[in-house]
Amino acid sequence: NHPLSKALAAHFPVSEKPAVQGFKEYPGKGIEGFVNDHWLWIGAAQEGTQKKIAATTVHIRFENQDTGKFLFSNHYRKSVPELLQTLGKSYRLSVISGDNNAEMQRLRRLTGDKTTLLFHQKPEDKLHYIQSLQQKGEKVMMIGLNDAGALKQSDAGIAVSEQSNNFTPASDGIIAAKQLPLLDKFIRLSKMNRKIVLASFALSVLYNVIGLYFAVQADLSPLIAAILMPSSSLSIVLLSFGASNIGARLMRLEW
Repeated sequence: NHPLSKALAAHFPVSEKPAVQGFKEYPGKGIEGFVNDHWLWIGAAQEGTQKKIAATTVHIRFENQDTGKFLFSNHYRKSVPELLQTLGKSYRLSVISGDNNAEMQRLRRLTGDKTTLLFHQKPEDKLHYIQSLQQKGEKVMMIGLNDAGALKQSDAGIAVSEQSNNFTPASDGIIAAKQLPLLDKFIRLSKMNRKIVLASFALSVLYNVIGLYFAVQADLSPLIAAILMPSSSLSIVLLSFGASNIGARLMRLEW
Protein backbone atom coordinates (compact mmCIF):
# COMPACT_ATOMS: atom_id res chain seq x y z
CA ASN A 1 0.00 0.00 0.00
CA HIS A 2 3.03 2.31 -0.03
CA PRO A 3 2.67 5.12 -2.60
CA LEU A 4 6.03 4.28 -4.19
CA SER A 5 5.00 0.64 -4.47
CA LYS A 6 1.79 1.71 -6.18
CA ALA A 7 3.73 3.88 -8.61
CA LEU A 8 6.08 1.03 -9.56
CA ALA A 9 3.23 -1.45 -9.91
CA ALA A 10 1.38 0.94 -12.22
CA HIS A 11 4.53 1.60 -14.28
CA PHE A 12 5.31 -2.09 -14.82
CA PRO A 13 2.10 -4.02 -15.51
CA VAL A 14 2.68 -7.75 -15.09
CA SER A 15 0.69 -10.14 -17.25
CA GLU A 16 1.79 -13.27 -15.36
CA LYS A 17 2.28 -13.29 -11.62
CA PRO A 18 5.73 -14.58 -10.59
CA ALA A 19 6.06 -17.30 -7.99
CA VAL A 20 6.70 -15.69 -4.60
CA GLN A 21 8.08 -18.24 -2.13
CA GLY A 22 8.08 -15.81 0.79
CA PHE A 23 8.64 -12.19 1.69
CA LYS A 24 9.17 -9.88 4.65
CA GLU A 25 8.43 -6.17 4.95
CA TYR A 26 10.57 -3.74 6.94
CA PRO A 27 8.55 -0.60 7.84
CA GLY A 28 10.24 2.51 6.51
CA LYS A 29 12.95 0.52 4.75
CA GLY A 30 11.58 -1.84 2.12
CA ILE A 31 10.64 -5.42 1.35
CA GLU A 32 12.61 -8.58 0.55
CA GLY A 33 11.63 -12.02 -0.62
CA PHE A 34 12.24 -14.98 -2.91
CA VAL A 35 10.69 -14.60 -6.35
CA ASN A 36 11.08 -17.46 -8.85
CA ASP A 37 13.77 -18.86 -6.52
CA HIS A 38 15.78 -15.61 -6.64
CA TRP A 39 16.35 -13.28 -3.67
CA LEU A 40 15.10 -9.76 -4.31
CA TRP A 41 15.19 -6.54 -2.30
CA ILE A 42 13.16 -3.42 -3.15
CA GLY A 43 13.45 -0.34 -0.96
CA ALA A 44 16.05 1.87 0.67
CA ALA A 45 19.73 1.56 -0.19
CA GLN A 46 21.85 -0.65 2.01
CA GLU A 47 23.85 1.20 4.66
CA GLY A 48 27.12 2.55 3.36
CA THR A 49 26.10 2.29 -0.30
CA GLN A 50 23.75 5.25 -0.69
CA LYS A 51 25.12 8.39 -2.29
CA LYS A 52 23.58 11.83 -2.06
CA ILE A 53 20.81 12.00 -4.65
CA ALA A 54 18.42 14.94 -4.90
CA ALA A 55 15.38 12.72 -5.44
CA THR A 56 13.33 10.01 -3.80
CA THR A 57 14.82 6.63 -4.70
CA VAL A 58 13.82 2.97 -4.59
CA HIS A 59 16.80 0.63 -4.84
CA ILE A 60 16.85 -2.88 -6.28
CA ARG A 61 19.14 -5.68 -5.10
CA PHE A 62 19.08 -9.00 -6.97
CA GLU A 63 20.90 -11.96 -5.43
CA ASN A 64 22.63 -9.53 -3.03
CA GLN A 65 23.95 -7.36 -5.88
CA ASP A 66 22.96 -3.72 -6.49
CA THR A 67 21.26 -3.74 -9.89
CA GLY A 68 19.77 -0.25 -10.10
CA LYS A 69 17.35 2.25 -8.67
CA PHE A 70 14.21 4.17 -9.55
CA LEU A 71 14.08 7.95 -9.14
CA PHE A 72 10.86 9.73 -8.17
CA SER A 73 10.11 13.42 -8.36
CA ASN A 74 7.38 14.94 -6.20
CA HIS A 75 4.27 16.44 -7.73
CA TYR A 76 1.99 18.53 -5.55
CA ARG A 77 -1.69 18.96 -6.21
CA LYS A 78 -2.59 22.43 -7.43
CA SER A 79 -4.64 23.09 -4.29
CA VAL A 80 -1.87 22.14 -1.83
CA PRO A 81 -0.10 25.56 -1.67
CA GLU A 82 -3.36 27.35 -0.89
CA LEU A 83 -4.32 24.72 1.70
CA LEU A 84 -0.96 24.99 3.48
CA GLN A 85 -1.13 28.78 3.56
CA THR A 86 -4.68 28.69 4.94
CA LEU A 87 -3.85 26.14 7.65
CA GLY A 88 -0.66 27.99 8.53
CA LYS A 89 -2.66 31.04 9.57
CA SER A 90 -4.46 29.14 12.37
CA TYR A 91 -2.24 26.18 13.22
CA ARG A 92 1.42 25.29 13.68
CA LEU A 93 2.40 22.96 10.86
CA SER A 94 5.00 20.20 10.71
CA VAL A 95 6.07 18.15 7.72
CA ILE A 96 7.55 14.78 8.71
CA SER A 97 8.84 12.74 5.79
CA GLY A 98 10.76 9.53 5.33
CA ASP A 99 12.28 10.89 2.12
CA ASN A 100 15.48 12.90 1.82
CA ASN A 101 15.55 16.68 2.08
CA ALA A 102 15.59 17.37 -1.67
CA GLU A 103 12.22 19.15 -1.33
CA MET A 104 13.16 21.25 1.69
CA GLN A 105 13.51 24.59 -0.07
CA ARG A 106 10.32 24.10 -2.06
CA LEU A 107 8.35 23.09 1.02
CA ARG A 108 9.79 26.00 2.96
CA ARG A 109 8.42 28.39 0.36
CA LEU A 110 5.01 26.71 0.53
CA THR A 111 4.71 26.43 4.30
CA GLY A 112 6.61 29.45 5.63
CA ASP A 113 9.45 29.91 8.09
CA LYS A 114 7.50 28.78 11.16
CA THR A 115 6.86 25.27 9.85
CA THR A 116 8.96 22.39 11.20
CA LEU A 117 10.45 20.29 8.38
CA LEU A 118 11.89 16.87 9.24
CA PHE A 119 13.29 14.37 6.72
CA HIS A 120 14.78 10.87 6.82
CA GLN A 121 12.19 10.03 9.47
CA LYS A 122 11.41 6.40 10.27
CA PRO A 123 7.92 5.39 11.48
CA GLU A 124 9.11 5.35 15.08
CA ASP A 125 10.62 8.83 14.64
CA LYS A 126 7.24 10.20 13.56
CA LEU A 127 5.61 8.53 16.56
CA HIS A 128 8.15 10.02 18.97
CA TYR A 129 7.76 13.49 17.46
CA ILE A 130 4.00 13.43 18.03
CA GLN A 131 4.52 12.20 21.59
CA SER A 132 6.94 15.07 22.24
CA LEU A 133 4.33 17.61 21.08
CA GLN A 134 1.66 16.01 23.27
CA GLN A 135 3.96 16.11 26.27
CA LYS A 136 4.08 19.88 25.78
CA GLY A 137 0.30 19.99 26.06
CA GLU A 138 -0.40 20.40 22.35
CA LYS A 139 -3.27 18.76 20.47
CA VAL A 140 -2.02 17.03 17.34
CA MET A 141 -3.85 16.17 14.13
CA MET A 142 -1.86 14.02 11.72
CA ILE A 143 -2.68 13.53 8.06
CA GLY A 144 -0.73 10.62 6.60
CA LEU A 145 -0.72 7.66 4.27
CA ASN A 146 0.52 4.53 6.01
CA ASP A 147 2.07 5.52 9.35
CA ALA A 148 -0.26 3.51 11.56
CA GLY A 149 1.59 4.14 14.84
CA ALA A 150 1.77 7.92 14.42
CA LEU A 151 -1.84 8.15 13.21
CA LYS A 152 -3.06 6.20 16.22
CA GLN A 153 -0.94 8.21 18.68
CA SER A 154 -2.16 11.60 17.44
CA ASP A 155 -5.25 13.19 19.00
CA ALA A 156 -6.90 13.09 15.58
CA GLY A 157 -5.45 10.83 12.90
CA ILE A 158 -6.68 11.22 9.31
CA ALA A 159 -5.59 8.61 6.77
CA VAL A 160 -5.43 9.76 3.16
CA SER A 161 -6.70 7.18 0.67
CA GLU A 162 -6.54 7.19 -3.11
CA GLN A 163 -9.09 4.37 -3.33
CA SER A 164 -11.78 3.67 -0.74
CA ASN A 165 -11.41 -0.12 -1.03
CA ASN A 166 -7.72 -0.11 -0.09
CA PHE A 167 -6.48 -1.03 3.36
CA THR A 168 -5.99 2.00 5.59
CA PRO A 169 -4.19 2.02 8.96
CA ALA A 170 -5.86 2.61 12.30
CA SER A 171 -7.11 6.18 12.31
CA ASP A 172 -9.96 8.37 13.50
CA GLY A 173 -11.04 9.18 9.96
CA ILE A 174 -10.34 8.56 6.30
CA ILE A 175 -10.28 11.29 3.66
CA ALA A 176 -10.13 10.74 -0.09
CA ALA A 177 -7.01 12.25 -1.60
CA LYS A 178 -9.02 14.34 -4.05
CA GLN A 179 -10.95 15.84 -1.10
CA LEU A 180 -7.81 16.85 0.81
CA PRO A 181 -8.12 20.51 -0.28
CA LEU A 182 -11.32 20.66 1.80
CA LEU A 183 -9.46 19.80 5.01
CA ASP A 184 -9.60 23.34 6.39
CA LYS A 185 -13.33 23.54 5.74
CA PHE A 186 -13.81 20.11 7.33
CA ILE A 187 -12.04 21.28 10.51
CA ARG A 188 -14.17 24.42 10.67
CA LEU A 189 -17.36 22.41 10.15
CA SER A 190 -16.33 19.96 12.89
CA LYS A 191 -15.72 22.82 15.35
CA MET A 192 -19.11 24.31 14.50
CA ASN A 193 -20.85 20.96 15.04
CA ARG A 194 -19.09 20.58 18.38
CA LYS A 195 -20.61 23.87 19.52
CA ILE A 196 -24.02 22.72 18.31
CA VAL A 197 -23.74 19.48 20.30
CA LEU A 198 -22.77 21.38 23.46
CA ALA A 199 -25.66 23.82 22.97
CA SER A 200 -28.08 20.94 22.45
CA PHE A 201 -26.81 19.26 25.60
CA ALA A 202 -27.28 22.47 27.61
CA LEU A 203 -30.80 22.87 26.22
CA SER A 204 -31.59 19.27 27.12
CA VAL A 205 -30.45 19.79 30.72
CA LEU A 206 -32.53 22.98 30.99
CA TYR A 207 -35.56 21.21 29.51
CA ASN A 208 -35.30 18.37 32.03
CA VAL A 209 -34.78 20.70 34.99
CA ILE A 210 -37.95 22.61 34.10
CA GLY A 211 -39.84 19.37 33.56
CA LEU A 212 -38.60 18.02 36.90
CA TYR A 213 -39.84 21.16 38.66
CA PHE A 214 -43.38 20.71 37.34
CA ALA A 215 -43.27 16.99 38.03
CA VAL A 216 -42.32 17.57 41.68
CA GLN A 217 -45.15 20.09 42.00
CA ALA A 218 -47.55 17.48 40.61
CA ASP A 219 -48.79 20.02 38.07
CA LEU A 220 -48.48 17.69 35.06
CA SER A 221 -50.89 14.91 34.22
CA PRO A 222 -49.41 11.54 33.19
CA LEU A 223 -50.73 12.08 29.66
CA ILE A 224 -48.97 15.46 29.25
CA ALA A 225 -45.76 14.04 30.73
CA ALA A 226 -45.93 11.09 28.33
CA ILE A 227 -46.20 13.53 25.40
CA LEU A 228 -43.49 15.92 26.57
CA MET A 229 -40.90 13.23 27.30
CA PRO A 230 -40.39 11.93 23.72
CA SER A 231 -40.99 15.39 22.25
CA SER A 232 -37.98 16.71 24.20
CA SER A 233 -35.69 14.14 22.59
CA LEU A 234 -37.19 14.83 19.18
CA SER A 235 -36.73 18.58 19.56
CA ILE A 236 -33.05 18.14 20.47
CA VAL A 237 -32.48 15.93 17.41
CA LEU A 238 -34.24 18.40 15.13
CA LEU A 239 -32.33 21.32 16.62
CA SER A 240 -28.96 19.61 16.13
CA PHE A 241 -29.78 18.44 12.61
CA GLY A 242 -31.27 21.75 11.55
CA ALA A 243 -28.51 23.92 13.00
CA SER A 244 -25.83 21.72 11.45
CA ASN A 245 -27.45 21.93 8.01
CA ILE A 246 -27.95 25.69 8.24
CA GLY A 247 -24.36 26.19 9.35
CA ALA A 248 -23.07 24.01 6.51
CA ARG A 249 -25.09 25.99 3.97
CA LEU A 250 -23.81 29.29 5.31
CA MET A 251 -20.25 28.03 5.15
CA ARG A 252 -20.83 26.76 1.59
CA LEU A 253 -22.01 30.22 0.55
CA GLU A 254 -18.89 31.68 2.15
CA TRP A 255 -16.65 29.26 0.20
